[in-house]
Amino acid sequence: MDSVSYAGGGPYTTIHEDFIINSILSALPPNLDNFFGPLNWGDIWGGHNFIKSYMAPGRKAETKILNDVVTMINDLITSDANREAVVIVNTYNILQVVCGNPGKTLVTIPQDAYITEIYTYHWCDGGQPAGTHALYNLTTFLMYGPFSGTTDYRSWVSYPNTYVPAGSYEVIDSEPGTWSHTNSGGFVIIRGIVCY
Repeated sequence: MDSVSYAGGGPYTTIHEDFIINSILSALPPNLDNFFGPLNWGDIWGGHNFIKSYMAPGRKAETKILNDVVTMINDLITSDANREAVVIVNTYNILQVVCGNPGKTLVTIPQDAYITEIYTYHWCDGGQPAGTHALYNLTTFLMYGPFSGTTDYRSWVSYPNTYVPAGSYEVIDSEPGTWSHTNSGGFVIIRGIVCY
């Protein structure tokens, strides 16, 4: 097997039996024997079908491709894990806390981000268990969440661990009646890893 990597440094697979790709002079060179003999009958009868040719069950290419995908995902997760989460949104302030429904809490996420934590402040929760958080994109109308929370003193903390695109959002807390605020939306901190 060839150790050369392509596609931005990632691995690739071209089977020896792929006579369609192998007939293209600028194509990546073959690096795996996937079938028996020089002809790929899946390509001949299937019209160069990726599933029949490369993902044939139990064949070497299927195993290599799936392993390469898992390895690349793990590499991406590891590289993101080395980047620290930062505060992306913070609506806390030093004014006197008001209890009760804050109305809509609108925030802007300035760059695409992998959201790791959402905190909402519940001074008036009376010790009740944490509820959920969600982010509602005001442009695409997509809902991210709900994400289950845990209690950290008077804050509810959820760990979405999800990607959200830059944009304007409404923060939704499952218990707005105990969400602390100063008459300009609920107190919320959103932390995450900004995508560059």
